[in-house]
Amino acid sequence: MSRLFSLFSSTVLVSVLIGIGVMPAAAQPGGVCTLVSDDALSQALGAPSHAIGIISNANATGSSVPTVADMCVAQFGAQNALMITHSVGVQAPGDVNSMLSQAQSGPAAALAAVDPSVLNTTAINGLGDSAVLLSGTKGDQPYGVLVVWRGTDGFSLIGSGLADPQTALPAVAQAILVAQP
Repeated sequence: MSRLFSLFSSTVLVSVLIGIGVMPAAAQPGGVCTLVSDDALSQALGAPSHAIGIISNANATGSSVPTVADMCVAQFGAQNALMITHSVGVQAPGDVNSMLSQAQSGPAAALAAVDPSVLNTTAINGLGDSAVLLSGTKGDQPYGVLVVWRGTDGFSLIGSGLADPQTALPAVAQAILVAQP
């Protein structure tokens, strides 16, 4: 998990840790990831993977205000990590800047760790209502951010160390979308 901590800024960790103190017991981190099963994640990544839940906010369901509903982290391989965030009440579905701005100001502030302007942007067809992949390298590690919109739900997947983010992140996103109602 050391890659996870180097990938995500200390701001994220502080935000998550502060948020933990005010969560009801059922929402405490370390439980099952509600977004994707370990089997589906492992199949999508092509390697054994385990995801843990960090945030599970049942009160977010049906929100008309942008709110993080679920967040999970997974480690796969020796030093590689993936953070998955599900936001509800997305105000501008399909607007990458809006989604990145929301993530940078909330508990998913890890997006602030990488300047999106230095990443390659690719529209992904056939995934949700619309999807955009931002990919590149941070240091010597491949890095990818996939944002998928379905209705007013937004899903962001941030992965480091993926050999092929253009294939792996959409495969994980597809597994997530299949598992969501």
